[in-house]
Amino acid sequence: NASNDVDLGVADLKKLCEEYKKVYLEQGKKFPSDPYEQLHACVKAVFGSWMTPRAVKYREINNVKSLLGTATNIQTMVFGNT
Repeated sequence: NASNDVDLGVADLKKLCEEYKKVYLEQGKKFPSDPYEQLHACVKAVFGSWMTPRAVKYREINNVKSLLGTATNIQTMVFGNT
């Protein structure tokens, strides 16, 4: 059992990716291979979560007020560990 994502090996991460793809299939969708489509889905999910009961309760518990909305951070991944 991993307690942190860095505890996962390559095989574990591949298995995790397959599990995420199954979630899409269960919804009758295919996981998008286009990175821009993936990005759009992620941004949509972040903004779509703003008024969920969990998010509202979190802001209430932590006394977070006067916010107009949420934000997303987008960053390019760099491949290679040299």
